[in-house]
Amino acid sequence: MVDDRLPSIDPVLEEHLDGCAECREFAEMSYRLRRRAAIADAPNVPDLSKAVVRNVGIADRERHSPIVRWLLVLVAIQIVVFAVPDFLATDAEAHALSHLGAFSLAYAFGLVVVAIRPARARTMLGVSLVLIAALLATAVEDIITGRTLLVSESVHLLEVCSAFLVWLLTRPGRRIRQTTTEPAAEDDGHHAEPSLRLVTHPEP
Repeated sequence: MVDDRLPSIDPVLEEHLDGCAECREFAEMSYRLRRRAAIADAPNVPDLSKAVVRNVGIADRERHSPIVRWLLVLVAIQIVVFAVPDFLATDAEAHALSHLGAFSLAYAFGLVVVAIRPARARTMLGVSLVLIAALLATAVEDIITGRTLLVSESVHLLEVCSAFLVWLLTRPGRRIRQTTTEPAAEDDGHHAEPSLRLVTHPEP
């Protein structure tokens, strides 16, 4: 009756409950227990969102060699050094050069972002490969037609190096082996911010 599984005998039970105080008290207690079991407060789940975001960023940076990331930053700085004169050009070809310089500055910024967040390397790799293909095509044409010398095109080795370093960051690094959640400590009735501990180890 309490679980609504025997509706055919409800009239008989109702008639009995009208004349039996003990059974009526038992039925009321059963209803209260069923309601308490069915309707309860949601468990107190700690907010781990900030800890997850923070530790994912840490794990992202720790998965790859810091040497590769610092080399990528150095290449980005060198690209900026070569791009600034074009960006600030004032001669007859200033308009075209300023556009080229602006793109180079944006590309260098993208490289720095990848050095900070290696997880974005796969997206940047496509941009780097398209850039190298375009530079290679124009360099070959200019050298064949005599508009420039091979040594003049050596400056684009920076873009080639950047693409190689970005590719290295797309390779699997150290993966997360274990994630543990440390329970929040209580201090004077206040809950401390929960934290996660990420353990990494080299890929086999």
